[in-house]
Amino acid sequence: SLVFSQTYFDRIFGGDVQYGDSRSMGLANSYTTTGTTSSVTSKNPARLAYLPDGKEGISVDFQFNLRSYYERRSINILDSFGDFLTETDYVSNQHGHFYNSLGLIMGGKSLVNDKVKYGIGLSLMPISSFNYNYKEEIRFQNMDIDTPGDIGVVDAALGFHNYKNEGTIDLVSLGFGLSIENVNMRPISIGFAINKLLSTSITDEVIIDTVYNSINPNVYENLSNFESSIQTSHIKSKFYPSISLEVPYFKSNKSSIILAFEPKTKVSSNNYTTNFYFSNLSGLPWLLDFNEQTSMYNLKLQGAEFFKPKKITIGMRYNELQFSGSLMIFEFVKEFYSEHDIQYLSDNNETENLKLEDISNFRIAFEHKFKMGNSVRMGLEYKTALLNQLNPLTKFSMGSNKKINQNLNVDFALSYFITNYRYDDIFPVGSPTNQTNCNEFCEKVNESNMSISTTFKWGF
Repeated sequence: SLVFSQTYFDRIFGGDVQYGDSRSMGLANSYTTTGTTSSVTSKNPARLAYLPDGKEGISVDFQFNLRSYYERRSINILDSFGDFLTETDYVSNQHGHFYNSLGLIMGGKSLVNDKVKYGIGLSLMPISSFNYNYKEEIRFQNMDIDTPGDIGVVDAALGFHNYKNEGTIDLVSLGFGLSIENVNMRPISIGFAINKLLSTSITDEVIIDTVYNSINPNVYENLSNFESSIQTSHIKSKFYPSISLEVPYFKSNKSSIILAFEPKTKVSSNNYTTNFYFSNLSGLPWLLDFNEQTSMYNLKLQGAEFFKPKKITIGMRYNELQFSGSLMIFEFVKEFYSEHDIQYLSDNNETENLKLEDISNFRIAFEHKFKMGNSVRMGLEYKTALLNQLNPLTKFSMGSNKKINQNLNVDFALSYFITNYRYDDIFPVGSPTNQTNCNEFCEKVNESNMSISTTFKWGF
């Protein structure tokens, strides 16, 4: 799940891009419960024990993920009497980023007891994204001024407000799973993995790009008094473990219950400091600082931090449906963000602590496998909000696969959600306002987010 699910805030907490494989994405992103590639190494290493089915050999997998978002910001329009009339978009941005992963699984049987199987997994995949792009075109509202070449445009183009974050944290995992077969029952398996958050760099860029020159200072009134800046932060690497257990469902010889645990961990840059306020208007993190002496805004971000919460996953694969080849998936994930003390600056520039809300993820999915070997998958995920000012998230997913031959399989999936919230102007014009009515003075941000995934898996 995404922490905020609003891409603008990925720079503070990091957006979750640990997708798993395409099969699990199509099944409501339940990769702890349904993953079939090396992506399960960091989440559910117990599955490594029976994915190779006791066969000696190696399977290699590659995954290509595209995460795209479309963001629209709108403002309130009033009628001639000063009453609310409608909302109108004044800026829109659409961007996409690729997140790819790869890995391998090696499996076999014990030389002493052929009922004991093992699997070793190695994977490299992204875990968190700090990527965001915002570009806003600014014009001068004066019918007497026009730019050469702008035929039919009466407002001169002044320039652009540009805000950009770049950075991704990758995760390398090495895991081991061991399973023991039961008579007429699915095997019991246990797994352990050691994971390493790789070091990375995060770049923040704010540029006020002026394309129209004039000696009249009033021309630039629509441009924000924002100090242009480019800064880079370097986050260190860190290890953390993960463990999991899979046991047969006591009423079934085909279904399984999954338990997985990941401890919390945190990494940051050397220059990290408290780097945001909470807006009095929207109640959400505010990344800007205003210098009253120079009447200039600047980006408050100093350094970077990534917190991965403690996670407990309970999943179930129910394979007792009346339809042959059908599978139901249930998964619940609890993310303990309340264990992370967020430090922020109050109005009088004193450091205070904020307790975040724990996040609960509920996932349900269905898969039907046809006799030809292809499958159809659908899933639904519901995620509670991290802050009261944000809405819960509902995400829809679907997918399928194509089995090329006995050794090569291709899975593909799509996941989609929309959300909206109210927020301050991120490039304000003029000094900060003392208004507290967000419904009247906040902008409405509408965001649609789509992820597309393709996984190739070869067995040798």
